Amino acid sequence: MEKPYTLKAIRGKGQGLVASRAITRGELVLAEAPLIVQGRSFTNDTILLALSTLTEAQQREYFSLANAHKGVHPPPLGVFKTNAFPCGDHSLSTDTVAGSGAVFLLGSRFNSSCTPNVNNYWNSEREQITFWAVRDIAEGEELLISYAEQFVGRDKRRELLKTRFGFECVCVACGATGEECHCAFVR
Repeated sequence: MEKPYTLKAIRGKGQGLVASRAITRGELVLAEAPLIVQGRSFTNDTILLALSTLTEAQQREYFSLANAHKGVHPPPLGVFKTNAFPCGDHSLSTDTVAGSGAVFLLGSRFNSSCTPNVNNYWNSEREQITFWAVRDIAEGEELLISYAEQFVGRDKRRELLKTRFGFECVCVACGATGEECHCAFVR
């Protein structure tokens, strides 16, 4: 079966994944093994060591990912902090922290929305991250995950996204104003 997405330039967001065909709720969109994995105590040096085991092409792809920490952290660390996914249970609301984090070349291309159409899950048996459609998705629709906790108020989500990922969220939930700013979006 052909992959249900294509990688495209997304205006104002860089690269992103777009549905190349209709995707059904509950369908697996992507399963991907990590490019590099780091424990909780990662440093620029541990990331450089992991990168040294990759091919030059893989290293170029790593450094082509977004870096929201330019001027604050060295590039290897900045790219990791911007793009790493938790490998295991992880929740800010319950103070659960995954034992490690990893960067995935395609998984890192999912852009964010506070009303996502895709969710990710770490499959420890396969040692892969999996991305699943949470609703039916039309061909041509951007595939979006949420970078922030879902049950946190809008202002807190927007602050977290600006601080950790360097962008001001203007998704449907965050961009609503006045009458459109219904309590379901503000949460």
